[in-house]
Parts: sequence; C-alpha cells; structure tokens
Amino acid sequence: MNPLTPAGLQRTLAPWLPAPRVWVAFSGGLDSTVLLHLLAAARPESETEPKAEPKSEPGASPTSVANHPCDLAASFAACHPSQPAAGRPSQSTASPAPSPFRRSLPLAAIHVDHGLHPDSAAWAEQCRQACAALGVPLTVRRLALRRRPGESLEAVAREGRYALLRELAGPGDLVLTAQHQDDQAETLLLALLRGSGVKGLAAMPMAAPLGEARLLRPLLGYSRAQLLAWAQARNLRWLEDPSNSDPAFDRNFLRARVLPVLAERWPACATSLARTAAHCAAAQGLIEGLAAAELAHLGGSRPGTLSLRRLAALGPDLLAAVLRHWIAGLGLPPPDSRHLGRIRDELLTARPDRQPLVAWPGAEARRYRDDLYVMAPLPVVPAHWFRPQTPQAPPEHFGGTRCRFSYSLPPGGGGLGRGGLNGSMPAKPPPAIPTMPPSAIPATPAPVNMPGGDDGRLASPEPVAAAFTLRWRRGDLLLPAGLGRLRLIGGAGGAGQDPEARWSGGLEVRFTGEGLSCRPRGQGHHRRFKHLFQEAGIPPWLRPYVPRLFAEGQLIAVGDLWRCTSDTAAPVEDWVLVWQGGIRDHPGFTVEG
Repeated sequence: MNPLTPAGLQRTLAPWLPAPRVWVAFSGGLDSTVLLHLLAAARPESETEPKAEPKSEPGASPTSVANHPCDLAASFAACHPSQPAAGRPSQSTASPAPSPFRRSLPLAAIHVDHGLHPDSAAWAEQCRQACAALGVPLTVRRLALRRRPGESLEAVAREGRYALLRELAGPGDLVLTAQHQDDQAETLLLALLRGSGVKGLAAMPMAAPLGEARLLRPLLGYSRAQLLAWAQARNLRWLEDPSNSDPAFDRNFLRARVLPVLAERWPACATSLARTAAHCAAAQGLIEGLAAAELAHLGGSRPGTLSLRRLAALGPDLLAAVLRHWIAGLGLPPPDSRHLGRIRDELLTARPDRQPLVAWPGAEARRYRDDLYVMAPLPVVPAHWFRPQTPQAPPEHFGGTRCRFSYSLPPGGGGLGRGGLNGSMPAKPPPAIPTMPPSAIPATPAPVNMPGGDDGRLASPEPVAAAFTLRWRRGDLLLPAGLGRLRLIGGAGGAGQDPEARWSGGLEVRFTGEGLSCRPRGQGHHRRFKHLFQEAGIPPWLRPYVPRLFAEGQLIAVGDLWRCTSDTAAPVEDWVLVWQGGIRDHPGFTVEG
C-alpha cells in the first residue's frame, strides 16, 4: 500500500490518469478534507512534500468544528507553505516533482448540501472558503430529498448524492470520494446484517463506473486514525456533522456501539473486515465473468432481450447471476431475491399466450414469445385517451406545435388499469400535459403521473376507443408521456415539411386500435391491426403506445411502421413519417422481417 502522502496518492491514481477532470466530493469533514489537501499538494504547482511539517502542540484538542462559523482554510498556509494563496503567485522557485497530474488537468470539488441540517448553508460557505484558499474551484449543489414510506433516509441521501455526481461528471472524468478502511468495515457489517450476497459483502469497490465517469475511493486502504493523525499533524480544521453521532442511523450505531467493542477483543477487526470485503470482491469478479460468458449464448430474437428457452435450461444459481449481470448492464435497478424468483417462476414457465409482469422500483420484466424483456416502467398514460370521442376542446400549444385535444368522460368517469376499466375520476377536463423541448425527449420511457385506475397504467392489449386527439399542423410533434417525436419528411430532398402544407387541416394523431385496419404499402388488401402487430412480432403491451395518424378522417400511417394507402390519402411515395426517441427506441419495436 502506498504511504499517505501526496506522492503516494499520485501512485494510487496513476492507472486512471490522465483524465479530463478530477472531482473531489468535499463535505468539509475530516476524510474529504484530508483527501482535498493531499490532491492540492500533489499538483505540479506545489512541492510533493513540504520541507517542514508543523506539529500539534502536546495535549491539543482535536481541531474539528461543528455548528458554528469557522475558517477551514486558516491553516492551509502552514500545512502547505509552498502552495500560493488564492490569487497570489508562489514565491517558491523549486521545480515540482514528476507527477501524473498535468497543468492542463483541472482539479475541482463538489459539495452536496443535503438540506438536512439548519446549518447546512453555513457549512457550504465554509467549504467555499477552504477551496478558495487551496485554489480549487468548488461547485455547490443542494438536494431536495423526498423519502417514500419505508425508505431509509441514509439510502435516499446516498442515492441522491451519487445521482448528482453522475449528472455533474463528464465523460472520462474521475470522481474521488474519501471513504476509508473503517467505512469499509461498517459497510460489510451492514451487508451481513441485511443478508446480502457476495456482491453486497464486497462492500465498496476501489473503482467503479459512474455514468460516463469513473468513481474512485483512493483512501480505502487507510484507517480513520491514520487520516486523523495526518490532519492533526498539519493543524487542519474540518466540520463535524452532528448527525454522524446520532445512533438512530444504522451506520452510526455500528461505529459508536459495535465496532469499539469488537476492537477491544480484536484490535485489527476493521482491517480484517476490509480484507474479507476484498476477498468477496474477488469472488464477485469471478461470478460476473462466468455470467458474462454465459450471457453471450443467451440472446433472444430482438436486440436487448434474452431467450426464455435458453434461460430455463440454467440452474437457479447461475440463472440469478446471469440475470443480475444482464440487468446491471442495462443500467436498471437490480431486483432482489424475491423478484428474481418471480422472474424464474412466473415468466420463464408461463404459457406463450400469457403476459405476466414482474415489477420492482424503477424496472419491470415482461415476456413475449420466447423473448424476455427487462426495461424501465412503461409510460403511464391518462385514462381519457381511451374514451369515446366528443366535440373538440379549444386549441392548445403542445411541444412547439399548435394542437387540439379531444376528450370525453362517461358519467362517473373511470380509469383504465391493469384489470381493465375500474376506479373513478370526476367528470371534468383532463389536466394539462406538460410540454418539453425536443432536446428533452428521454432516451427511455419515463413514468408520468396521470389519473387512471389503480396506477394509471394501460395493460389491455388494445384500448376500446381513443378520445384523445392531437391535431398536428406545423413542425415536429412532441408526443406526451415520453412517447417520442414525429417528423414529416416530404419530397425527394428529405427536408422536413409541415403537415398542413400537404393535407388541409393538417394531421390528427390518435391512440386507438379497435375495429381499424390498414392496407400497407405494396399490399393489395386491408389487414387488422392485431394481425399486423403479430406478424411484426410487436408485443401486445407496446401496441397501445403506437400513434395512429389520420388525414381528413382517413388512416394514413401506424407510427412509422406502416403507411396505409387509400383513395383520399396523398400518394405514399411523396412523404415519409419519422418516429424517434422515447418509447420508439424500445427493442420490441424492431420489426421482424
């Protein structure tokens, strides 16, 4: 293990350098303060090691501060005498030691204000002062945490913090956090108490993907006592969050009540627990390698799917490992053991005509024919889309295009949920659907909270009728609820065209299938939607999301899947419909043949 020095940190980080930017997650506490000072001293502008290290006076009290203003940067000049103060040139003429940190490599810090303490804003200001003294730019972001019933505040704060770091860091960036060996021991104990598997017992890895960036924990090999000694030897000051001593939090309880007792009997317990976590990480690496090798032979008929028949041939343990590895690669939340068991028992063994659904927070698994799909939850749609049509409402602007909404609710209302028509809603116009710029179209479907049945989700293969009509006149049409964007291409030049320039009154977009048929281009007879979708292999649970386009009351297109010919429609050779983004990118829309 490298020594706890700037040069030692350089050697630890060398395998991941150079990088466009190095971010330090800076809370202002002891651990992140030590990490930030080590990084600042490791830059080429400063000496690798100060010539003289100031020592604390004998009997000095710890130099942490909490709940009152302090100057975290006050001791920086004494700690790093060769480092220039902010805005002031260095007087040192010594050449810096060779370093993987380049002058063109920017070092930056990020402070996350969780908003959980009344002094959190003051802490953020103190972090600004400390970073200014080090010449490190600081970004401060505040979280708006929303805890659902039964959720741990610790888990919600952690998820929010890492989501923010993932959003902030760019491709190839490094994001450094300051967890140490004692944190690793606590994480392992928590995983044991929760009954975690090998992956959970591996605790925190030294390096892990973080979106397009890379997360590093370079201090995992050092104990908190080592960090404290390093900070006190340099008269550093740091913040103490009082919540860190609240035993109501599981981690704090272990830190204050359990680990000290274990250390009395086994002084090296933190080191031993961290070593166990490393062994579990090595075992997890072997499991993931085996799962990846097996996964290469399990592909389904569509990209992004797996073959149910081939999966069913695997043993239960290998099946669980393969599914976990595959779902993680899709960037979706992992299912717990219970939901993995349901996938095995309900999806893999279901009859071909069944459409079982296994859902967990942030993801769901479905089957169609021999293919297993795991995806983000399908968009939640408003119930009034599937009601008998009545006179149109006043025109509205939608997605930058002037549109008209049509709706109607029968007496007593009613929603369309998983079991069909159920629930109730007041007989009043539906809520406005928010607009988004085209750049905001999500790459994957995103849930939208709309009125409906038990959860507003449409699960019926084909809705009875559409009461929701978008009138599309000009430009691109941004569909609601993450369903993508429509563009009309006219003529041989491939340029975009306004629908109203081709059809009087523009186009109408509906979501309906009952009783309609289409004569696809190049075919001599009409086909029912159900038969078209079946021949194309499009799963029934995706079909209701396909926009149907009408010109002058005549069906002319089913998404961009089929163009329908008729006596009144414009010649199909003169235009092309492009449907892109949102749910259109779902692998189930890969038309067979």
